[in-house]
Amino acid sequence: MAVDDEEEAEVDAVAAEDSDDEDDANVAANDEEDEDSGSMTLGGIKRRRDSARSIRQMAVKCLAKMFELQPPQFDFTPYVACIYEQVVDPRIDNLTYENTQNSSALLLLLRSWSLSPKYFPYLVDYNPLAFKMLLGILAVPTAHSSVVSLVLDVLQTLLDYSPAVAVEKHLLAEAEAAERAMLVGRTIQGHVSQILSHMRTCFTSDVLSLATTQQQQQAGKPSGAVTQAMRQIHILSRVAEYATKQGRDAKALLDILLPILKRPNRTVPERTKNDVLKVMLRFVPL
Repeated sequence: MAVDDEEEAEVDAVAAEDSDDEDDANVAANDEEDEDSGSMTLGGIKRRRDSARSIRQMAVKCLAKMFELQPPQFDFTPYVACIYEQVVDPRIDNLTYENTQNSSALLLLLRSWSLSPKYFPYLVDYNPLAFKMLLGILAVPTAHSSVVSLVLDVLQTLLDYSPAVAVEKHLLAEAEAAERAMLVGRTIQGHVSQILSHMRTCFTSDVLSLATTQQQQQAGKPSGAVTQAMRQIHILSRVAEYATKQGRDAKALLDILLPILKRPNRTVPERTKNDVLKVMLRFVPL
């Protein structure tokens, strides 16, 4: 009997130890769960947000690539309203200020819609703010030159389908050129005042003086600032074709641009002076 009691006591001791171990394991598991819960409310949530942002940006870039490929047999039009609702509209209000230093995936998507005349309506027909906020980048003094250049690419691509250029540059028949020119006119016409206003911001006297000073310092080799300024003047001469009633902006631009005609050809190329004359010819009646 004494032996049986002793064995029974040993069994009870082992059971007690097992119970203690199980309790310790449960406590550790609960502590671990609490730590995981805490991480999900702080660092975990941030990581998930960053991952979601990266996935979204990659998806929008892939979407832009699809438009850049311009598949001839595929019509994107049935999907554009959904693209605006899910991709463009939620971020359109911040487009101008989120793209001053780098081109976002959304900006690349909007740029892709300027690459083909069949996409031009996507820029203006679904949300009038899209093209407006895109052009607004030109008015940000701190905008990086690469971003400004991308916006100018959009304008120049559109203007290359204007009546004076489409037939020669794209080798289009006159009827087709006229049809595409109507699309360009519908896209540009409603934003001429905004473009002129933003260009006036770009073409301050200080900017042009700095550009020509850099040109002189580099012994005739055009600097980045000069190239950008001359390109903007050329685009302005093309936009002037669509100007009808922007008298105030036209006068301000002429006051800034006309002194360029007095600059020597080594600092301001003859072609640029020709563009200024085209602007003058168009704006003087206004």
